[in-house]
Amino acid sequence: MTTSSSQVAYRAPEPIFNHEEREDGVYHSEIFPLSLKERRRRSQIVPTVLKQRRHLTAAELAAADYVLMRDKPHYMEVKLRGGKEIVLPFARYFDPIRMQDIGVFDKLAEIQRLAFSTDFQPKLARISKAHNGSHEALKGTTYDLGATVQPGHGNDGIQLGGLAKTNDPEIKHLSTLVSQVGSSMIKNAFPSTHSTAETRERRWIVDASLTIGHEDNHEVTSIQVNFSMLNQELVDAIKEVGKVHNDGKDDRPRFTALLFLPYFPKNHFPGRFLITTARLACTACPFSGMVFSGTHAHFATGMGAYDKTISLDSPLRYHRPAAIQYPKLPPEAKYGRVAIVAYPKRFLMRLNPRAMRAEDFEDDVAALAHFCSMRNLQEFRLRAFVKTNTSTLQASPITPEALMQKFSWVNEQGETEYPRRELATAALHYALNNVGENDPEWKELNNAVEKISCGSSFPNEAGKPKKKSTKCGEEEWVDVGMPAPKYGDEVPGSIEWAGLERSTAFLGARLKRKMGDVDFDAEDQEAIGGVVVEGKHQMKVSRLGV
Repeated sequence: MTTSSSQVAYRAPEPIFNHEEREDGVYHSEIFPLSLKERRRRSQIVPTVLKQRRHLTAAELAAADYVLMRDKPHYMEVKLRGGKEIVLPFARYFDPIRMQDIGVFDKLAEIQRLAFSTDFQPKLARISKAHNGSHEALKGTTYDLGATVQPGHGNDGIQLGGLAKTNDPEIKHLSTLVSQVGSSMIKNAFPSTHSTAETRERRWIVDASLTIGHEDNHEVTSIQVNFSMLNQELVDAIKEVGKVHNDGKDDRPRFTALLFLPYFPKNHFPGRFLITTARLACTACPFSGMVFSGTHAHFATGMGAYDKTISLDSPLRYHRPAAIQYPKLPPEAKYGRVAIVAYPKRFLMRLNPRAMRAEDFEDDVAALAHFCSMRNLQEFRLRAFVKTNTSTLQASPITPEALMQKFSWVNEQGETEYPRRELATAALHYALNNVGENDPEWKELNNAVEKISCGSSFPNEAGKPKKKSTKCGEEEWVDVGMPAPKYGDEVPGSIEWAGLERSTAFLGARLKRKMGDVDFDAEDQEAIGGVVVEGKHQMKVSRLGV
């Protein structure tokens, strides 16, 4: 059966998890055990209402079986073989206010300013094309910073990517900022009770993870920057990652940090990000972000111009929180979407140091394109040395001080610096106690995340057209039969009906007009949402307005 309006199947979205909100978070548990194949199939079913370029009502979200993420952590309750139940940290949304709270708002402003500078994306495109003539056809306007893994290259498989090889100061600066923001988000995503932070930190040392950028980043190895134009379909701009997909090459017990930095006019909805496996949605507004497990199916929808029937004071629009003031970009900056992904690539997190291309990583200048600071580089070399010499160190132990001396360096001021003592002490302790091979907590964590993930890919299926890439799936759009929103419907995550007084854009524009400010312009007029009639303001009214 199909609906006349959408011409897609009309049916229920086939739930995967139960959702239960508690005081300390939102908990998800499997409705019943699903095979990997069935979990993949259901994660590709997407209700058409999620395409709407506006906030959704509570009724629409419920009909779609989606939970709008707010300021609470999300957890997965997993039952392991043998009956043991554990709680996994899974995802958390960071709205702009929470970004301020964790102290990264100014860094986000600097990242956005750099990304929207007129020459930055063209530079990335030019370098990427010179390195790989097929880049635009294969990847569009998505760009990977730092180290890459090249299959089939044997002991040279881990190399600097084309962008990193230029050692461009702007690219290194962006890598440093993103690594700081992403790792801070991950560290602040979950309370210590269920965080797995201690286990992840231990494995960062034991596995000699090749983490990018700032030395305090122990969470992500890789950064991807995605650009798209204002009214461009994501699949046209960023190719396969614009479709529902999962990042099967991520280190599954670890987390991805996603930064939303769009620059849209006020008549555009910033869109939403979906984790389709868990049926979670968040508003991809400027200076917000998400921490989540990238091995679950995900993609973005709903960005674009609002329908003309949605008034400027409607809660169906995105309204900037009163406590937030977005920095202004230069006049020459063009509207568009920038989403930056900081993620943990499995082969770089669980590193084989002998697979690293010598000319890329043994030379300090070249290696700094990925590590961005001498401290990050030398502390990596310390961890890699301990990993590759565990047997020798067990037979002939050395002191932390000797290890620190071995990997010391002279800074630009001529001063000798050393790796952190706590790192040297922990690395030797783990080596002497053979923690790399004997870590039951790590093994249990891997088993748990594997049980509920979407695996490594979306393989081709018999009877269906063959896909060029198995990284992505094929969305199966379904109509869940919701009527159009009406005045008074609950709209989670937005202002109340007739509640525009909470919007500082509205208040600021109204004050400018009242004071006769010469800077009162078309955007201010739009923020107020009306027309001027004989010197007085007249509010617009629509069927969805106030």
